[in-house]
Amino acid sequence: MSLGKSAVFPILRQTKYRVVGTAKRFRYTGIKAFWALGDQGIVSLGNFITNLILARTLPLAEFGLYGILYELSLFLNSMQAATILFPLNVKGAVAEDDFFNRLAGRSIIATLVMAPLLGLGLLVTGIALHQPMVGVWALVALVVFQIQETLRRSLIIQMRYRAAMAGDAISYLGQAIGMYALAKGHVLTLTSAFQLFATTSVLAAAVQSIQVGPRRVTVGEAIVFARRSWGLSRWVLFSNLTGLFTGTLFYWNLAWWAGREMLGVALGLMNVVRVANPFILAFGSMITPTVARARGRLGLAGARRLFATYSAVGFVGLLLLFAVPVLFPQPVLRAFYPHDKANDFLPYTTAMQLMILTSLCIFVKDMTGAFFNAVERPRLNLLGQATFTLVMVFVAMPLTARYHLMGLAAGGLIACAVHVIVNTISMCVLRPQSSADRGPTHEPLANGNGNGSGNGNGSDGNGHHGVDDMGFETVTVPQ
Repeated sequence: MSLGKSAVFPILRQTKYRVVGTAKRFRYTGIKAFWALGDQGIVSLGNFITNLILARTLPLAEFGLYGILYELSLFLNSMQAATILFPLNVKGAVAEDDFFNRLAGRSIIATLVMAPLLGLGLLVTGIALHQPMVGVWALVALVVFQIQETLRRSLIIQMRYRAAMAGDAISYLGQAIGMYALAKGHVLTLTSAFQLFATTSVLAAAVQSIQVGPRRVTVGEAIVFARRSWGLSRWVLFSNLTGLFTGTLFYWNLAWWAGREMLGVALGLMNVVRVANPFILAFGSMITPTVARARGRLGLAGARRLFATYSAVGFVGLLLLFAVPVLFPQPVLRAFYPHDKANDFLPYTTAMQLMILTSLCIFVKDMTGAFFNAVERPRLNLLGQATFTLVMVFVAMPLTARYHLMGLAAGGLIACAVHVIVNTISMCVLRPQSSADRGPTHEPLANGNGNGSGNGNGSDGNGHHGVDDMGFETVTVPQ
């Protein structure tokens, strides 16, 4: 009898620790997700209202022009995300407070140097489209947005989602309120829209700068930081460069073959899909710093388990959120747009349903890509992104040229599904390659005090430790 007990009790004890550890991981994930979704909800709500007002107010051709600049800004934001925000994400996640403030200062100085150069792309595009003032203000909006996004990411890296809410409310809810006022006053134009974006970003940056407290550094120190980070960030940059084909040129291709009006229709349908942004962007922003810390404490296996937990929660949430527009597309479109505008979108409900399926694939591919970046395997992310780009260029773009909006929706879904398959295979064959990957063999979460994972601040829980759809909502953080 005693022999039986001695054999059974250790098994029961081990099972108990595993069950408790798993329960704590889900509990901690829920706490983090609550504040992350709250902050991302502010961002997404503001952008959702902004884009909805633009779609309901501007003529389709002008809204299509807005989409052209919008997509280009996404690509330009991804360049800053790869070279500046990604190193800040990875290094800042394990940095002490004092050093983190210096990292934030370096990132802001680097952004001040880089952003105006990137913004020239918007200026040249505006001039080419005979809208020079729109191009000027789009450049200004891009610069101040990237500064504010750097400060916002600094808060998120430290898991200070509640602190980030104040500045994000000023920026994103402020722009939504301002857009409503412009529309009601019949003075909403592309120029006034970009002026509003710039104004709210400046105000938000002022608030978040006080919260972050970045150290003053020289331009030379910021450049040295960028050079030292190049070995890691270059792969993310190469991956994000493919966004020129999968984002900007992909939508410009639709405008070329079907006209700006059809691009306006595509963006109008995307307003429905963007309802999922709080899930996709919030979970994506949490993955890189959270997995980077988990890898340091638990090794690659522990980081993979935490990643699976986050992914499962987010994917189930997306399924529930998308159930209504997939099953009842026409009533949803009528709820989004007044009668005269709804008629522009109702013939394309099938395309919208395909876009929703594509968003589910985007969530999976972006989460796995962020995981590869967090465990310092950006080349695996580049492999998936390169495959995705090839399918977009050689399958999705020809389908768009031939079938216009339906071709764009179907081609995008095919490309995203292939990307998910490639990333899944890479995830399955991923093996530990360094001591950081191996980590400890035990699971501290089973006996921990709950603070480390609960607020994402490391083992002591005191906050000492700490990258997309369309629009100024966020950047393609490796993501």
